[in-house]
Amino acid sequence: MWEDPIVEEVRNAGAKIAEKCDYDFYKFSQMIKDHQKRNNDDTRIKKRYKKR
Repeated sequence: MWEDPIVEEVRNAGAKIAEKCDYDFYKFSQMIKDHQKRNNDDTRIKKRYKKR
C-alpha cells in the first residue's frame, strides 16, 4: 500500500493533540477556545440563509 507523507504527518499531529487533551472532546474544544482568545482569532463561520 502506498503511504502519503502528508497524510501521515496530519494523522500524527492529530494523535498528539488528542493525547494532549487526554482524548476528551471537551478539553479539546477548550484548547481551541483558549488558542482563539490568545491570538485574537475567531474562526467560526456564520452563514446567512434566506428565509423561505
